[in-house]
Order: sequence, then C-alpha cells, then structure tokens
Amino acid sequence: MIELYRASPGPYRGRAQQWRFRWRAANGRIVATGSESYSNRADAVAAIRLVFGIDAQFVEPEAVTL
Repeated sequence: MIELYRASPGPYRGRAQQWRFRWRAANGRIVATGSESYSNRADAVAAIRLVFGIDAQFVEPEAVTL
C-alpha cells in the first residue's frame, strides 16, 4: 500500500507541512520512502505515478509527525 501524507516540519515550526509518500508492506512494515518532500499534493501524486505507475492506488492517513 502506498501512503501519501503531510509531515510536520519537525523542529522548523515556521515551515509549512510537506507532502511525502511511503510504501508499506502487507505486514505493516515500511518498505520504501520517497526521498523528497513536496510543497503541494499534485506534485507528490505525480511522483507516486512516476515511480509506481499511472494506475497506482494510494491512501491518505492522518497527518504524521516526523
């Protein structure tokens, strides 16, 4: 399953949340993560489709704090 989420900027409170994605295996473990963060959702979705294919399905869990 591919997860698309907004991650809080950590110690940089003045920065906006960035979009990220990761691939989670059926057993719940994270297999891979995107190495970049994206300022808007459309760019993150485009990256997912480039990596996993145009028909890639993804979910959007609640906000994640890094």
